[in-house]
Amino acid sequence: MSKIFAAAFLAVAVLSCTPIGTDTSEEDEDKTENPANPENPGGPGESEDPGDSDEQEPPVVQDCLIRTISMTGTLNVSVDFSAEALSSSRLYVALPYPAENRYQDISDIRTDGKLMTAKRGDAYLAWYESFSSGSKVSRECEITFDYVTYSVSTDFSKITEIYPYDTSSDIYKNHTSSSGSYIVPSNSTINTIASSIWEESADELDYARKCYEYVAENYRYLNPNTGIHTLQQNLRDGGGDCGNLSAIYISLLRNKKIPSRPVVCIRPDASFHVWSEFYLEAYGWIPVDVTYKNSDPRGDYFGTYPGDCIVVSNEYDLDMVIGNEDFDVPLLQTYAYWYWNMSGMKESYSIKKVK
Repeated sequence: MSKIFAAAFLAVAVLSCTPIGTDTSEEDEDKTENPANPENPGGPGESEDPGDSDEQEPPVVQDCLIRTISMTGTLNVSVDFSAEALSSSRLYVALPYPAENRYQDISDIRTDGKLMTAKRGDAYLAWYESFSSGSKVSRECEITFDYVTYSVSTDFSKITEIYPYDTSSDIYKNHTSSSGSYIVPSNSTINTIASSIWEESADELDYARKCYEYVAENYRYLNPNTGIHTLQQNLRDGGGDCGNLSAIYISLLRNKKIPSRPVVCIRPDASFHVWSEFYLEAYGWIPVDVTYKNSDPRGDYFGTYPGDCIVVSNEYDLDMVIGNEDFDVPLLQTYAYWYWNMSGMKESYSIKKVK
């Protein structure tokens, strides 16, 4: 894995950290190609449908989710960059790409970014550009789209049987293992907690609910405005913000080979959130919010979702490729960028509801 040239910080709930770009002037210029359009290193290519490379989900035999329209509108997400180019200057930018799922409909997408796919299925938009020495760098990267979001509840009476997982499926392979140092199902503390809860559980669904209750009761919401942390730090600190509490929950589920993943969101009011979901064969993904349960112990957030977010990503530790180089982004919720041989780099990020 190559050196990470810029950190992408998590922005969730009350946490809103600014991504940091890093000057990579001393890196080998010959190693990086343009991922947006290899035949045209000067700019991004055309967007394309990522369907062929996206994670393929098995058909849902019994849909147990009840959906009700929550929000509609048009959203613009953008980040502007300005700097002065030195010799052999380059800029790479990544923005999350909102995909359709059972929580939202996305349509009329407008962007000049190149649609790419991370190694475990998350789609993202990429821009890559070179600048001549002494030139002024001015680049706006943006996406505008229409959205319809749905509040969701789960009819658990329809889950009458727990089926074995298809261990050859993309979902099982992608979402039962570690995600960098953020989701670690083999962690010794996680293993001890998981074994104890598993012994008291009737099946995978019962185990998922008991883990949800355990995390909400035994960990605290803390360390806002400090970004996503390693699982080890979250366990040592006794909790974290919504993205970090979700990582503890997901680690417990993956310890027992239950496919689970973070649901990374933005909101039209420019706030952020992360929750979780787990997968049951034949029924699909079930939403869970341990953070809401933590703040409202009397509430029921197992199998429910209020529909107040727009989902932009479903994994931590994303592997993004530029030419033959791999770049690790802990979580892509706002934006990530890398630059070479520039001075005075400034950036400005915004989320605006157009209508």
